Amino acid sequence: LQSTPFLCTAASEPDPITLGEVGVEESEESLVEDGVCVEVMKLDKNSRRIESRISIEASLSSIWNILTDYERLADFIPGLVVSELLQKGDNYARLLQIGQQNIAFGVKFNAKGIVDCYEKELETLPTGIKREIEFKMIEGDFQLFEGKWSIFQHLNSEKL
Repeated sequence: LQSTPFLCTAASEPDPITLGEVGVEESEESLVEDGVCVEVMKLDKNSRRIESRISIEASLSSIWNILTDYERLADFIPGLVVSELLQKGDNYARLLQIGQQNIAFGVKFNAKGIVDCYEKELETLPTGIKREIEFKMIEGDFQLFEGKWSIFQHLNSEKL
C-alpha cells in the first residue's frame, strides 16, 4: 500500500472587522518542532490567529476519517479534554468541546463551547485533491473561535 504526502492546516480565522480596525499585525511568532510549523500572530490585545502545518505520509481519506471521528478528537488534539458529538447530519456536526491548559502553580484554564463543523466536498485540483472542515463556535467562552482543517494530498509527487 502506497500513500502520498499531504498538507494539513488548522487555522483559527480572525474576525475581519477586528482586522480592519487593527490594520497591521502587532507581532508574529513561529515555531518548527518535529516537522510541525506553528505560527501565532497577535491581532490585538485579546485576539490571535494561529496556523499550523505538517507534512506526513498518509492518504487524504485516512486523515479525513480521523478528523471526522469527532468523539476521539481529544485523543490527539493537545489541550482538548472533551469532544462530544451532540448532533450529526450530512456534512455537518455539532460538538461540545472543553479545553484545558495548565497555566502556573497548579492553576488550570478551562474553556467550553458548542462548535458547528461543516465538512466540505472533495475538490480536485491540478496538483492534487483537497478537503476541508470549517468550524465555528456558536456558543461558549470566546467571543470568536472559528477556523478550518485543510487536507491537501499531492498527486504524483514525492515532495510537498
